Amino acid sequence: MAKIKLQTKCSDILEQLYARAEQQLRAAFPLLPQDRLVRFSALSSYGKTEYWDNCFGSFCIVLRFDENGDLLYHDHAECWYPLRWCKDISDLVNCADHLLLVANGMA
Repeated sequence: MAKIKLQTKCSDILEQLYARAEQQLRAAFPLLPQDRLVRFSALSSYGKTEYWDNCFGSFCIVLRFDENGDLLYHDHAECWYPLRWCKDISDLVNCADHLLLVANGMA
C-alpha cells in the first residue's frame, strides 16, 4: 500500500476560519437589531463588577469592539482577548454564522 505524504494545512485552515468569522462579525454588527446589543457585566479578579456596553454574541461567545476598533471576545472575569485567541473555534464560527443570519433578518 502506498504511503500518502501529507502537507501541514490544518493551521492554514484554522487561520481562514478566524478570518472568515471576523469578517462575518464585522459585517453583522452594524446591521444587528438594537436589542441584540447588551451591557455585559462580569466579576473582576478583585471582586468588583465591571461593565462593557455594546456587547453582542451567540453560542456562549460574548464579543465587543475596543476603542481601536479591534474585535475582542470575553474569556473570563475582566479578560478580553483578540478574536484569534478564542479557544472554541466551533462556537466562534457558529456564533458568526448565527449573527450574520440575525443581521440579515433570516434568524
